Amino acid sequence: MNVLQTIAVAFSMFSKVPMPQFNWREENMKYSLVAFPLIGSLIGGVLFGVQYVTTLLELPQMIAGLLLCSIPFWITGGIHLDGFLDTMDAVSSYKSREEKLEILKDPHIGSFGVMHAVLILLWNLAVWVCMPKVEWFVLVLLFTFSRSLSGLAVCCFPMAKDTGLVHMFATEAVKGNARTALFVLSMALTVVLLMISGEGAILAGIGWCMYGVYYLFSHRVFGGITGDLAGWFVSVTETLFLCWLALAPLFGL
Repeated sequence: MNVLQTIAVAFSMFSKVPMPQFNWREENMKYSLVAFPLIGSLIGGVLFGVQYVTTLLELPQMIAGLLLCSIPFWITGGIHLDGFLDTMDAVSSYKSREEKLEILKDPHIGSFGVMHAVLILLWNLAVWVCMPKVEWFVLVLLFTFSRSLSGLAVCCFPMAKDTGLVHMFATEAVKGNARTALFVLSMALTVVLLMISGEGAILAGIGWCMYGVYYLFSHRVFGGITGDLAGWFVSVTETLFLCWLALAPLFGL
């Protein structure tokens, strides 16, 4: 039952998928970050299914691309895009670290955040419009991989503040040795990507390079990570994954 509750907590927090309601307790929060990648697996599976159906129905590329672009946001409720938007608002302010952290907490939307959000959505739309057929396991792997790295970062990177849901999840995760489980999962997914082809090796490299960039960026600009920065990481990493999948055929991969 604790396993089901752990999965339900992760999906309740990071997605819009209806879940049975449980009280959040230490027992079902210890490994909730380990269940977080399952949301990526679901997104990857749904994306493959929708791409298959749109191809079968021969829908116009723009309509199919818009539909595929929307899937992750429908499943997650846009939680990661919201974090990306807030992060870009804070970074674009060029204010002090403390003021940037205050901007992250501000519920109002700034113009720079909106512009960056539109830009990343247009990139996602563009790559889906020209995306070749992708095997189901590749999409599942990539969206699982991005979230396993995100969860690992929450367990390993310093926090910008000692309050908030991310800090709470990180504290419980360390108690439950979730860090080890997420590291093993991330390495296992890396090995599988390396075994696929040269394309998979580059995708694995993109993931780990972004992991390093995430650490340097969050530490230098904010003094650590927050929930919004986690959303920024997932949004940017998955967009880069999709860009490479769309461009790989140009390089004979």
